[in-house]
Amino acid sequence: QYIRDQEQGKKISSQVWNSSAIGALIGARDRARRRREEWERMAIAKHGSLQAAYSNPRVKVPKVEELLVEEWSMVRPNHAGISAWTLNTYINKFEDLKYQLTAQQEEQARRKAE
Repeated sequence: QYIRDQEQGKKISSQVWNSSAIGALIGARDRARRRREEWERMAIAKHGSLQAAYSNPRVKVPKVEELLVEEWSMVRPNHAGISAWTLNTYINKFEDLKYQLTAQQEEQARRKAE
């Protein structure tokens, strides 16, 4: 909501990182993490342990960053060329902003309680 409020009066069509894109990016990250967890469960079931799967040279271990780029390219095909580093940078910026806003809200609630 905060990001949407900050966008008021700006041209949204020219912005790559607007509130809807950030929401899509967070969703892509969550799907990438779930796919990695599914792969780990499959590897444990098939190989007995993650270490055995990692040690097997015939097993391709998907990285979360690679899965994030794949998920992002499915959600936003017109921005598919963006690197994992850039995507993670924007995720971290969003997480930092969320942390700051949460801290401000807690501070305000504490002041009201006093």
